[in-house]
Amino acid sequence: GTQSGCAPGAEDVGSAAAESCRAVAESKPGAVEEKVPDASRVPPRWLMPVLVPIGMLCGFLGGLCGLNGPPFILLVAFTGLRADLTRTLFPMAQMTEIWFVRGPIVVSLGRIKPQTDGHIYVLAVLFGSVSLAVGNRLRKHVSQAMFEAMVLG
Repeated sequence: GTQSGCAPGAEDVGSAAAESCRAVAESKPGAVEEKVPDASRVPPRWLMPVLVPIGMLCGFLGGLCGLNGPPFILLVAFTGLRADLTRTLFPMAQMTEIWFVRGPIVVSLGRIKPQTDGHIYVLAVLFGSVSLAVGNRLRKHVSQAMFEAMVLG
């Protein structure tokens, strides 16, 4: 852990980062140390192949009924995906789709009429942004267990 200069718990992780961290920790004093990525920031190996089908399912459900979150929530629930990865993946996956695909489509179909409904969406974006800022500040005080309890209810 911290004695070796590795990220806390890095020696327990079975990854290349952990192996590199152990090698640096066991090196001779005065030896040149290589930069080791923080093991807590390395996503699990299984995540990348799973993101494509989960993203497709989220997109399908988003287009079908506007509820694209459940597949991602189940991914977090069944895998224990860390909160730091979850909080970056889900919004980034939705950002371009909502602003450049879904938004223009629903406006062009007349589902949203900016002249009569615009104030609702402006308020939603405003309060969503304020809530996002508050959540961003509070995230440092939320443990992984509390995060999972909040996501799963």
